[in-house]
Amino acid sequence: MRVKQKAKEASRNFMKDIFFWIPFIIIALVLYNFIYNGFDWGADRFFPLVLLIVLLIISYYLCKVLASFLSGIFSVARGIGGMKDARKLDAIMKGNEQDSSSEQDGMKNADKLDGSVAALEEKRITIAIASIVYAVIAVIIVALLLFSYGLTVGCIAGVIAAFGYAIIRVQRSKLNNETKGAFAENILKKYFQNVVYQPVSCFPQDEILSLGLFENANNIKGSDLVSARKGNISFARCDLLAEKVVWDQVYDVQLEDWKDEEIHTSLFWGSCIRAEHGLKIPVQVVVCTDGTPNLNVKDDEHLDVEMYEFNHRLDAFCVDPVAARIVLTPQVIEALNTIAGKADGDVIMTFTEQYFYLFAASNEDYFDIDLKKTIAQGLELMHKQAGFTARLVDCLEFLKQQAN
Repeated sequence: MRVKQKAKEASRNFMKDIFFWIPFIIIALVLYNFIYNGFDWGADRFFPLVLLIVLLIISYYLCKVLASFLSGIFSVARGIGGMKDARKLDAIMKGNEQDSSSEQDGMKNADKLDGSVAALEEKRITIAIASIVYAVIAVIIVALLLFSYGLTVGCIAGVIAAFGYAIIRVQRSKLNNETKGAFAENILKKYFQNVVYQPVSCFPQDEILSLGLFENANNIKGSDLVSARKGNISFARCDLLAEKVVWDQVYDVQLEDWKDEEIHTSLFWGSCIRAEHGLKIPVQVVVCTDGTPNLNVKDDEHLDVEMYEFNHRLDAFCVDPVAARIVLTPQVIEALNTIAGKADGDVIMTFTEQYFYLFAASNEDYFDIDLKKTIAQGLELMHKQAGFTARLVDCLEFLKQQAN
């Protein structure tokens, strides 16, 4: 009962966050219109404003009722559907899908998760509903504008739509951080030892740019930094975006003039794993999937490797072919080929004097929560992501073997 009350209280607080500033925005716009028009407010402009206020009030209660109703369905389904959902949640947190425990044990363990999952699920549903409500409000107001209800209605539509979009993004970010804080580190500990998880951190920009891998890259962003150990391998990984940012002049049709604009070009998006090695690396060696875009390598640095499967899938580059042979032993070549086979997309691997870096291209955010999926489904995805990292780290065992 206490858990249910906390979930409802969290939902109410969330709704207050969304709708707290809307009345102040409306009042400011109304005052501006009164002053601008000499306090002459016609009925043709008064009607859409009243309609807007009514719509906002209705949307507020609609969000509350629908969120509570759908969250109730979620709770009932978990209770009636019963053993299957409970044991599934239990399996998610155990890191496996095997049904080895009794139904009673499964329900008992799942009940421990009920409070956190229920509260987060209600927030997720509320965000999704609020997104729809804001979109409907914006469409209705724009429709009123098309029926010549004045410029003020258009301003209100723009402000409400922009405010709604901003608040939804903020609340979604909060939901992500809450979910990660509640579950991510525990999930990672199922696969790794000595886990340190920092959801908003990544590798330093200077460190990644110093590798010189991405052509014209000058900006590095990332998140979900994990430092951990698996077996004999100590490693760190993070989500990473490498991009080129330039300022250029673009023509603004509305201003009828040229203006400076910041242009972002994505060069790489995915994950980066960094592990120490004990190899003697006289020169940097780069190995990548054949045809990897935006890579800063030269054709005359290409190496011929005596392994058909490697040459069919990967390319190797180094400024010193003789020194590269010291690094690319048959065992290392086979290990790199195995890594490329386990990755879902393009990979870039490079040896520096101290570290081995593995860049794996992907369109997925590590441990990101999708509003279209339930929290339980999100936890399953977290396990899949952590398992994928574990499989790649297992392939790095060759670093220790070669060092010995």
